[in-house]
Amino acid sequence: MGYIDLIILGVIQGLTEFLPVSSSGHLVFIQHFLKIESPGTSLEVILHLGTLCSIIFFYNKELSSLLSQIISFEIEALKYIFYILFGIIPAAIAGVFFKDFFTSFFNNLYFTSYFLIFTGFILFCSKFMEHKMNSLSLKNTFMVGLIQAFSIFPGISRSGMTISVAMFLGLEKKEAFKLSFFLAIPIIIGATILEIPHLMSMDNSSIFPLIIGFFVSACSGYIALKSLYKIVIKNKFWIFSLYCFIIGIIGVFYAR
Repeated sequence: MGYIDLIILGVIQGLTEFLPVSSSGHLVFIQHFLKIESPGTSLEVILHLGTLCSIIFFYNKELSSLLSQIISFEIEALKYIFYILFGIIPAAIAGVFFKDFFTSFFNNLYFTSYFLIFTGFILFCSKFMEHKMNSLSLKNTFMVGLIQAFSIFPGISRSGMTISVAMFLGLEKKEAFKLSFFLAIPIIIGATILEIPHLMSMDNSSIFPLIIGFFVSACSGYIALKSLYKIVIKNKFWIFSLYCFIIGIIGVFYAR
């Protein structure tokens, strides 16, 4: 894979991982329209690791405070971590035991396009929901985590679905946004750990392209994350539904 392709993939991963338009769906699209080959598992993990770093950088104060409270055995912090770990169970089960099932959809532009349209529908519905002020609970964390598991399908946006569902469940916009990306952290870390043996066995010539992909996805990811936060707070989250509808419809007609 050339460096231009790497940069394109890194930018797409960084932007679409956070913007509610499905990063996996866009990878399917660029394979069909730009004829860029699918990145290997190692590159996919590195690109996700780049976006993980952008989450950590964006939430560095909150994460530092949370870690300090955990070390001090503060009940609220320990409870929050328990909620997060409980919430990732569905995605962990789906990723480990149903990986082949989900992978079978990753070269299917037709299904990916319909999943994008579905994502657009959920995003559009978020425009009309009533804003409540429910507190975070084990139940709504698990519900958001369950939706995160379904976002493994290409075309289903993880951020779009989890933020929307969190707000549907009554969480305040800032808390819904935070929950969505805190749920992503352990999932990305877990995927990276599983790939470490393969990364360690790679020759030196293969490492430099991974470094490029990492930095590009981290930088573009941070820009996307910061922009999305402002959009969610201003209650303009639904505008991404228009993009999902357009791209999804184009994909459906192209796939026929």
